[in-house]
This record gives sequence, structure tokens and C-alpha cells, in this order.
Amino acid sequence: MSNWFTIATALSSALIRIASFIFLRWIPGHVFPPVILACSGIYISSTVLLLGPANEESGEATRTEKSRTKLRKQDASERGFLSALLIGVPSKKNVFTTALNIFINLALTGFTLDFLYRGRVLYPTDELAFSRIGYVSPTTANLLVREPHVANFPVTIKYQEATHSDSDYWTEEGKIYQLNAAKDFTFPVTIKNLKPSTQYRYTLSNNQTGTFITAPQSGTQSANRLSFLTSSCIKPNYPYSAFSHPLRILGLEQVSHAIKKLPSLNRLSFMLFLGDFIYIDVPLRHGSSLDEYRAEYRRVYSSPSWHEPADERPIDLPWIHTMDDHEIANDWDKGNMTHPYPEAADPFNLYHV
Repeated sequence: MSNWFTIATALSSALIRIASFIFLRWIPGHVFPPVILACSGIYISSTVLLLGPANEESGEATRTEKSRTKLRKQDASERGFLSALLIGVPSKKNVFTTALNIFINLALTGFTLDFLYRGRVLYPTDELAFSRIGYVSPTTANLLVREPHVANFPVTIKYQEATHSDSDYWTEEGKIYQLNAAKDFTFPVTIKNLKPSTQYRYTLSNNQTGTFITAPQSGTQSANRLSFLTSSCIKPNYPYSAFSHPLRILGLEQVSHAIKKLPSLNRLSFMLFLGDFIYIDVPLRHGSSLDEYRAEYRRVYSSPSWHEPADERPIDLPWIHTMDDHEIANDWDKGNMTHPYPEAADPFNLYHV
């Protein structure tokens, strides 16, 4: 019987390590968490049985069988350190290697659970308040505002040219008097009467601030050259790192640092984001309700990466979005309005202005 436990331990250990590497660093597919968790349960159970007193009694009863297979099988303590570490089979004679194997496999299982749930549990997004720039024209700029706190209303929107140093020289665009759950506490604001090719800063009375640059006027010299950025696919904290904020988006930070290195001649006008802004079904689909889809967008916008570095924040670059499959469901190609499309389209339209 101990041979079966040994095989189960070795196989489950190997599957935990292979599946965890693929899941946490390469492909966060939904098939991997059940495999990792199931193998972890098998590994723990078989390890306990191999190290327990019952296995010693079984060993006495099968001494003859062990003698016949002695040339083919070795105890973990007789193997080299690396070999024992790779196989993952515990041994009472090699306590250090056994403890290290158990630690590695339990740590990988813990990393899997951490990736799945730390962001959801420890960083709820219902209270998220933020603002971001959307589409800009030569004379207008769309601004998305989310404010769920009643005490902060009315929210006053003001703006000024970035060259102005007088803190009192602001133009008031308007006020938002209340928001509600029907629109997930969001509201699109259009700032009007702007100058083409001009940098502005804006401020809200709820302490949200930002900057933007208007588009060049058609037919002018500055309109002859246009630079923009394209990208797609956002999944917070992926590839996974146990030491990162669970909502960190490394790609955003890399984009910001790359933008800072561009010459002024290639100043970016906007980001054309080509879909998969959220992954509702990766690594696990937690639901298909309207609230679940909205929460996924809030999680992305809760990332601290939107605000780093302070002098070139991704949140200040105009973003224009297209919808891909993972905003709805993997490989969505039905081309109709059936569930869950309405639930998926709602926050896509609310959060993209």
C-alpha cells in the first residue's frame, strides 16, 4: 500500500509544481486552480499516511515485497538532495528535504489562492472614487467621474491652462449634485470651449485632479503628425508576484516609463486600447451578474499603477476602447444581445467615455 502512497505523493507534487508555474507565470487558465487544489489535498493526505505509524505496520507486512523491489526502488534519504527535492516524496530519514518539499508545495498552493482572492477580499472597490480623461477633440475633453460618497456632493469641476500659475484662475465647468447605483455612481462630463493643442489641468472638489492635452485643429501644422499607442489585455498582478499589490498592472507602469523617454515630437495623443480591458472569466468566473461585471472594471481602475509615475500618469492619457471577448466571455462570438452581453455592455459603456 505504501507504494501507492509514494506514487500518489510524487505525481501530486509534480502536478502542483508544473500547474502552478503555468498558472502563475504563463497562462492563468480556469482549469489550473482545481488541479492545483485537488493535487494539494492528495499530496497532504498521502504525505501524512507515508509518515504515519500505520505505514510502518504496513511496511512490516510487506517486507517480502520490498525485498523483491529493493534494486528498483530507493528511499528518499538515499537519493541525492536535488533528486529528492524534485520527486517530492517524504522520508522520515531526511527531515530537511521532507520539510522543504512540503513547504514548496503548500507555498505554491497558497500563491494560487492569493492570486485568486487577495484582491477581491482585501481590496473591495465599492468605495472607489476616481476621474479619468476619455476622448479629446480640439475644443472639448470628456471626463469620467466616479463618486459614491454622499458627503462629497456637490462635486465641482474646474479647469485651467497648465501654464497658469495663479491658483485662483480656474474656469468652472459645472457641478454634479448626486450620483446613484443605477449608473454605478459614474457621470461623464464634457469640458468645453478649450483651445487646440493646449495642455490643461482639472480639479474636482472631491480632491481628484489630472491633466490632459487637447487635439490639434484639423488643417494646422501640428495636425500633420499624430502619434498614438495601442495595447490590449489587462490582468492585475500578472505574471503573479507575491510581493506586488494584488491590483498592480505592471504593463501600465512600463508604458508610462516608455512614454517618458519619447521625444516631444512623438508626444502621444491617445491610447487605442484593443480590448480585454477586463478578464471576467480568468482565472475564474465568480458570476455573470451586472454587479460582478461592474466590480471587474472598478478593480482595474483601483490599481495604483494608474497613478505612477506622478509626472506621466496613465490615467491622464486619453483612452479609446474597443470591446473584445473577455469583456463578455472567452471566445464570445455569438453576435447577439443575449445574456451575459447586456450585463457586460453596461459597465463598458459607463466607464469608457
